[in-house]
Amino acid sequence: MLVHGSPRRINEYLFEDRPDSSLERLLDMVEADVLVCGHTLLPYQRVLPSGRLVVNAGSVGKPKDGVRAPVMSCSGGTDER
Repeated sequence: MLVHGSPRRINEYLFEDRPDSSLERLLDMVEADVLVCGHTLLPYQRVLPSGRLVVNAGSVGKPKDGVRAPVMSCSGGTDER
């Protein structure tokens, strides 16, 4: 599932410290094993206890860290390009 904010709302923030149980419920709601989101401007990736994956791309073009063109890498970091 690819969304801007969350599967529920375009402007919902899914920050990295969100509880696993909350993310699991969102994935259950949309019957997905992988969720790719953004909106937080802070990239991260998490493997949940169920083995499902949540990737937050952070931002493309308007990052919090001032780098104008971040790219999400497989390791969960950013790469300047």
